[in-house]
Amino acid sequence: MKTATTAMIDLLASSQNLKIAELVTMTLADGTVFNWTTAPVPITYSSVTYSSRGPLLDLKGIQWRIGVEVDELKLNLWASPTNSAQLIEQTALMQAVQQGLTDNALVLVKRLFTATWGDWSAGSIILFQGNVSDSTCDQAHAQFDIKSRKELLAIPYPYLTYQPGCQWPLYGAGCTLSASAFAVSGAAASGGALLFDSNLTNPDQYFDEGYLTFTSGVNNGLTRGIRQYANASGQVLLWVPLPFAPNVGDTFNAYPGCDKLQATCSGKFNNLINFQGKPYIPIPETGV
Repeated sequence: MKTATTAMIDLLASSQNLKIAELVTMTLADGTVFNWTTAPVPITYSSVTYSSRGPLLDLKGIQWRIGVEVDELKLNLWASPTNSAQLIEQTALMQAVQQGLTDNALVLVKRLFTATWGDWSAGSIILFQGNVSDSTCDQAHAQFDIKSRKELLAIPYPYLTYQPGCQWPLYGAGCTLSASAFAVSGAAASGGALLFDSNLTNPDQYFDEGYLTFTSGVNNGLTRGIRQYANASGQVLLWVPLPFAPNVGDTFNAYPGCDKLQATCSGKFNNLINFQGKPYIPIPETGV
C-alpha cells in the first residue's frame, strides 16, 4: 500500500493535467550516493538535488505482490563514457557496472506529481525500494534487476549448517575479530590497476581473500578485494581493477583474508574459540 499526503490526494483527485517525475537514489555498498531524475531539468526536493544530466533512466516491469512474495523492478540506464556527471568512483558508469561496483546497491524510487512544474509541495510517494540483484551492460546501456528487501527472507534454514569450514564472515560479529587489529600498512611500488607490486613482506597467500583500502594517491579511499598475494615483490592481484594504476608510494592498509579452515583460524588469527566449522564430522560417504 502506497501512502500519500493529503495535498497529493487532493491533487490527484482534481481535474488538472498533471506532470510526473521520478526520483532515483542509488546508494552503493561503500556508501556513495547518486541522485538522478527522469525530468528534463534538475529537481531539488527535500534539500536534495537530483541530476537530469544523465544517465538517461527508464523504469519498467514494476511488479508489486501481496504477502511475502518479492517485488521486482527493472531499471535501465543509458550513459555517456565522457560525461563527468555519470562517473562512479571516477570510473565510467558502464565500466563500473562491469566491475561490480553497483552490486547489491540500494535503489529508492520516488514519484512526484505537480500541476505547475517546479511546485513539489504535494510531496512524493515511494514507488519502489530494493537492492540490485543482477545487472547486465554493454558500452552505453545497463539493466538492473532490483528486488525488494523481502528477498532477505529467502535465507537458508537452518541458518547454521554442519560443514568443515567456518561459517562466520571474517571480522564479523560471530568471528569477533577487529579488522583494524590486523591492518598492515603498505605502499605501491609499480604495476597496473589490477596487478601491482608493493613493499609488503608478509608470507605468500597471507592476504588472499582479504582486502585493501588506499589511504593516499589517485585511488584514495577506494577498497578492493585481494585475489592473490605473493611475498616476491609484495605482489598484489585484485579481484576488480582500480580506476587508476597506483603511483609509486601510494599508501594503503591491507587486511589478511581467511580460507575458513581450523588451522588458519588457530595459527593465523589465534581465534579458535570462535571457530564455527565442524571439521571432524565424517563425510556422508562414510555413513552406514
